[in-house]
Amino acid sequence: MMDVFMEATPGHEGKYWYRYDVYLEDGTKIVSNSIDPEHDMARVLGSVGLVEPRNDLVRVIDRKTGKHRSTVRRRTAERHYVVEDGKRGLRRQKWKPRPNLLSESKNGTPEA
Repeated sequence: MMDVFMEATPGHEGKYWYRYDVYLEDGTKIVSNSIDPEHDMARVLGSVGLVEPRNDLVRVIDRKTGKHRSTVRRRTAERHYVVEDGKRGLRRQKWKPRPNLLSESKNGTPEA
């Protein structure tokens, strides 16, 4: 089982929402400023092949306290993301690329 470390940063509008950074054991940041860190982390680990194929469990540990937060099955998590619906609250949906989050620069390359 692989360990990753998650660090929360309060949102700019108050204490009710957070953005998260995810780090590997060696301190390398793999996810930055995410509102859905477990699913984003799973996609990054899957794309670079850092998790063993036989054991795709990832233990998420709070970076400040060192306490275990959750255990994520990478292959399942990378296929989903969390959305908030005003009527039904938080729910999980199948992941699909969302190109509207990126804008194109003058030379045609995506910018964040």
